[in-house]
Amino acid sequence: MIFNISHFIDIHYGFINKIYDFSEFTNINMSDFNSKEEIKAYFIKFVTSVLDVVKEYKPAQSNPLIKKACEYVLGNIEQDITLLSIAEYLNISKNYFCSLFKQETGYNFLEYVTKIKMEWAKMLLKEGNYKTYEVSEMLGYREASYFSRLFRKYTNQSPAEYRKSFQNQK
Repeated sequence: MIFNISHFIDIHYGFINKIYDFSEFTNINMSDFNSKEEIKAYFIKFVTSVLDVVKEYKPAQSNPLIKKACEYVLGNIEQDITLLSIAEYLNISKNYFCSLFKQETGYNFLEYVTKIKMEWAKMLLKEGNYKTYEVSEMLGYREASYFSRLFRKYTNQSPAEYRKSFQNQK
């Protein structure tokens, strides 16, 4: 059943795998559970986590413009996404989009983009396969130093410190 849910998530919410690590939920051995209650609690924790991520990163499903903007960001996270580029994509003024996005989601648009990018950066750094400048390029940042400053502001750690904290756990 967890596999079926994971498959559904991949099809309908593929972006989640870029910003959230579900491996703790998908790499399980059912024989590790001692009762139906443990399985139920585990399943509820899994579904709750999925719903929390979807709600947080794909807000304002009721407004088609905001929904389209969020989907664009989530699908093009490797691009340099600006207020101007998204306004042009939606064919509306950037001032109108900025105020609409804030009104509908409670987020400043650029803060939302940065949050998505930083969550993906955390996933990439956690894997340990990429250098800081490679992650920076993968996220559409032209300057690794700028990416590093944003990352530190978001996580209170440099990208190298963050990556190292997961290498020590392996």
